Amino acid sequence: MAGDGPRIRDLVINAGTVEPVADLLDRTNPGSTFVRNASWTLSNLCRGRPSPDFNKVSRAIPSLAKVLI
Repeated sequence: MAGDGPRIRDLVINAGTVEPVADLLDRTNPGSTFVRNASWTLSNLCRGRPSPDFNKVSRAIPSLAKVLI
């Protein structure tokens, strides 16, 4: 849903999803299907035009960086 457009993305962000998904991603074993799904979810929350409010999605950056490393 969050990847369907900025209006829905912002609703999902404002519902408080970034931190819980990032926390789960931080605690999950690398390489699992959940890691792929959670990182995809966070990346959808961080993209789009207009850009999301950086203050609301900045928590996702360390978690996504961890996945990339």
